[in-house]
Amino acid sequence: MISFKDYLKLHIKSSGITWRHASSILKVPYSTLRQWKEGDTTPPKYVQEMIKEKIIEKLKGGNVN
Repeated sequence: MISFKDYLKLHIKSSGITWRHASSILKVPYSTLRQWKEGDTTPPKYVQEMIKEKIIEKLKGGNVN
């Protein structure tokens, strides 16, 4: 199973948006997203699932605001 940080890296990079824009879309402070990306911290499983749903919905669905 892919780690949460690798999931973020893969899907945000493939969406073609910046990490700052991703933090805005996901409504997560940039510093928090950066910590997740680096593996310094990991959110609880329920937050990971919500973030994954949001990534699929917003980043992959083409509805990026």
